[in-house]
Amino acid sequence: MRQRTRSVSQSVSNPGAGKYARLYKARFRAPEGSDEEEAAIDTLLADIPDYFRSCLSITPKGRKRQPFELNKAQLIVLEAIQYCLDHDLPIRIVILKARQKGLSTFIAGLIYMWSTVYRYSNSVVMAQKKKNAQGLFRMYEKFFSFSPEDLRPDRTAGEATRSMEFGDVGSRIGVLVSTDTKDQEDGEAGRGETYHYGHMSEIPYWNNADATAGSLFTCFPKESGTALFLESTAGPKGDYFSGQWDMSHKWADRDSWNEHTVNFGETIGVFIPWQIDDEYTLPFRNPTQRKKFEDSLGDHKNADYGNERELLDMFPNVDVPYEITLEHLNWRRVHLKVELSMNLSRWSREFPSSPEEAFRTAGGRWLNAGILFKH
Repeated sequence: MRQRTRSVSQSVSNPGAGKYARLYKARFRAPEGSDEEEAAIDTLLADIPDYFRSCLSITPKGRKRQPFELNKAQLIVLEAIQYCLDHDLPIRIVILKARQKGLSTFIAGLIYMWSTVYRYSNSVVMAQKKKNAQGLFRMYEKFFSFSPEDLRPDRTAGEATRSMEFGDVGSRIGVLVSTDTKDQEDGEAGRGETYHYGHMSEIPYWNNADATAGSLFTCFPKESGTALFLESTAGPKGDYFSGQWDMSHKWADRDSWNEHTVNFGETIGVFIPWQIDDEYTLPFRNPTQRKKFEDSLGDHKNADYGNERELLDMFPNVDVPYEITLEHLNWRRVHLKVELSMNLSRWSREFPSSPEEAFRTAGGRWLNAGILFKH
């Protein structure tokens, strides 16, 4: 295996990147499969939030490039990942989420990190349509292009096929579409491979989810050190993704778990509500405006904006990240009017406050989140 010879200080842009560049180089100097190599990798990945901010960059929503600082939603998913690592379990996580929480980007960062650190890994990312696959692949392109040069593996091929191949570590990342060709049979995409890391994105919107996702799942060996994420907003209750969610061990119930709760290879379900992020708040200009808004809140499901008072009181005894404030509801009203044309059913699916609200009925009727959550 050819050794790396780049200067440690060259092209290191983030403040903490120098430390990781030295560890990365030491990892390549160690004999393949040795205790020294394993120790270097353990040190490299000991603090994942620090690794992200030091070694990865993002351009969130068109703004300037900045270090990848994990947000609240990403940190919650990381807690579930750490649980799997601490218990020597394969990482199998079903993520039911509100839109625009940065979770696809976070999963891409994890897969890129693991693929550049561990030798001979094979990773697959699958999206519902070609344009979505291209968007996901651009995330990996940016991670590679924006990373400090001393932390980049040698890339050998792949741009034309939505894939990255790293010659010096022998790893590969491929981004596929659930059906890549018109005449492809259901369940064929991605078959015939063994994968170590994977991301199934927006499964409810695949044309052949049961066949393809089910087939792809079996391509991952039930071994610790492997990871598969099923990540999506909700589709209809009863589809493949909702079935996977129903069968998962809910992260919200972890305080009642014991060491035997999650069996080897079983999934953990993580729900990320819309209100967890301060980005989805809109401040008031003054106390008078805030009081006027509070007095105007709807108190029944047929009100213009639904039962806002029930949303406000939904989480009286839980941690602050799930609290819904008047500032959240102010943002919600504007988003409903401007972005969703007052479509409450679509709001419930794309910006749920609870898992029950997330899944639509077959007829698409709006589900009253407050009542469902309390049961």
